[in-house]
Amino acid sequence: MRAHITIIGSGVNGVIHVGFRQWLRESGSIMGLRVQARNEGEQVKAVIEGEPLSVIGLIKQCRLGPPRARVLDVLAELERERN
Repeated sequence: MRAHITIIGSGVNGVIHVGFRQWLRESGSIMGLRVQARNEGEQVKAVIEGEPLSVIGLIKQCRLGPPRARVLDVLAELERERN
């Protein structure tokens, strides 16, 4: 499964937290996922690929993020693998 996600920060200027992308990649790696993450303005955009339950689990973790993260919302678009 592949998910395209947008993490929206809260607070002044939509601050999420420095290091969110690294936390996202490391968390995904632990779960056996492939994660590509980038900053886009005041948001973090990412593509997560792997087993469906793990992908959904990481999306749920993004709602909390690492310590000191201020996440307002996580938008996700899921794609199933085509056979």
